[in-house]
Amino acid sequence: MVPMSMELDWTRAEFTLPRTIGQVVMAFTGLVIGAWVDQQGARRFILIGTVILSAALYALSFTQTLWQWVLVNGLILTVGASLIGNLVVNVTLSKWFVDFRGRAVAFAAMGVSFAGVLLTPFCSWAIDTYGWRDAWQILSLTTLLCVIPTALVMKRRPEDFGLHPDGRSSNEIGQGLGQKAMDDFNNSLTRREAVRTATFYMLVVAFGLFVITIQVMLLQTVPLMTDAGFDRTTAALMITVASVPALLSKPIWGWLIDGLDARPLAAISAGATGISLFVIIFATQQQSLTGLIFGFGLMGIGWGGMIPLQKVIWAQFAVPPSL
Repeated sequence: MVPMSMELDWTRAEFTLPRTIGQVVMAFTGLVIGAWVDQQGARRFILIGTVILSAALYALSFTQTLWQWVLVNGLILTVGASLIGNLVVNVTLSKWFVDFRGRAVAFAAMGVSFAGVLLTPFCSWAIDTYGWRDAWQILSLTTLLCVIPTALVMKRRPEDFGLHPDGRSSNEIGQGLGQKAMDDFNNSLTRREAVRTATFYMLVVAFGLFVITIQVMLLQTVPLMTDAGFDRTTAALMITVASVPALLSKPIWGWLIDGLDARPLAAISAGATGISLFVIIFATQQQSLTGLIFGFGLMGIGWGGMIPLQKVIWAQFAVPPSL
């Protein structure tokens, strides 16, 4: 944000505009690709999305005007990200795991936090060393190298290969150990049935508000802290401070999700995230690095729970249309 806004003479509102547009684009993209992922599996979408996303990242290095930034970042990049993101990945995971869905999604979500641990300081180094234009190109190449091999091994669902969810054998299924998976399938709703329930819209609002906290903090942490007098390296380090507890807490959250009701756990996770924001704002005003570390660490714990909780609650969502 800082080097691009300074060079291109943009306000922060102009810089963040593509992310606002991107959320709308991602919502509509999800409506289109959701049913296709169910039918065709994730591999094709991830491969296509990787090409689109990498091309968009590379194109951002040539940005000269605001309309180019909005078009490439807000539209093209968002479509590519949607095709390789949580929707595609977690829909696939939910088909492969039912009894152990919480742990499976939590382990997968560790990649998001791991990226925060490595990618934020790496990008800061790349910008300081080579400039923001070359940094976009480095991100483009990194995307290709990381995602393409993963896409090639993605499989749609275990039944396509004569297998059962959670790695259950046929004997285990015969003993009734697959009952939860069977109940999960029998309680599944079509999209038309789901959108006729009040629960659907409450989940959209609740998790939509949570995602706002992630988007805002990823975009605004560095300018918030640099405005308060902290250097950019320290500011970027706070994303890492949040990412480490998010990374380490995810397996614990996953274990809790599989053994307990996910709804109160979601309230705890969201509450921790909300409290952390107050701590961060207060610590920034007081120039307290210790307070910032505590605040971002608490936020990381909240983030660590909410991402797998969101996916599991959506997968378990089964309310009769009449309700």
